[in-house]
Amino acid sequence: MNKYYFITFLVCANSIFAQSKEELKKENDKLKSEIVSKDDKLKILTKEISILQDKNKEPNTKNTTDKKTQKIIADNNRVFFNEIFESKYKNNAKYFSITGLEKFADVYKFENYNVVLANIIYDETKTKDEHELAKLAFDFNEKYIVFSNLHELNKDFISEKYVDEDAKKYKESLNLLKVNGFDALALDRDNLVNKIDEYKRKSCELKLKLDRLKAIDIVDNAAIASKYAAMKKEYPFPYLQKVITEMSSNTKNYTDDKLPECKKDAEKVPTDIETKITKEAT
Repeated sequence: MNKYYFITFLVCANSIFAQSKEELKKENDKLKSEIVSKDDKLKILTKEISILQDKNKEPNTKNTTDKKTQKIIADNNRVFFNEIFESKYKNNAKYFSITGLEKFADVYKFENYNVVLANIIYDETKTKDEHELAKLAFDFNEKYIVFSNLHELNKDFISEKYVDEDAKKYKESLNLLKVNGFDALALDRDNLVNKIDEYKRKSCELKLKLDRLKAIDIVDNAAIASKYAAMKKEYPFPYLQKVITEMSSNTKNYTDDKLPECKKDAEKVPTDIETKITKEAT
């Protein structure tokens, strides 16, 4: 009997979800392809966020009103999903405020939870409060999935030269994602925005330091190896470390176009770097 309910549920679930969900899943799959550019990924995610902000995003329950379908949904919940819903959401009042982005986020887990939540939302035997809680959890999971993909995009961002226009688009997408009431997730989002700003600041600082270091024209880079090692600790972004490594092997490997121009930030960098490095090299 359980197998019958489960198979029937899968058939019903596929017919209930809106077409827009299917289209988003197809676009989401594109993110897994290595040939998709960083800019294309950002466009896809921004579109997903825009759809999430639509008040009509909630699952459509119009096709679940007949008695046969309702019985199947109610039985699915009784046999499979009530226990999950109650333990994860109903009996965990702080869930939405304390759940932030996991270091190794499994977005498929959240997609699976939304299958559970959809059944609760469609179940007419549930109370109004249960429906509202399920809708809130559904919204949280959708935003978690999109934010997780935006966070993954950061790996590409800090592995390339900082570009103001790219940073602007990235931050606009992050700020478009409304996470009011989801405290931990909101904090994670703000931290990521701050990390983008930090990447710019560190890129500007490093450029000024390397420009000055190259101007000193020290032939023996090995003599100041400790200074390069210290820089790597101070600038822990993949692309910046790559630039430092290249220059440490040969100053000719570094050209000023490898890092962004940031004249406003120049005054923040200590001007005595030439003196310090010269003393260490002699």
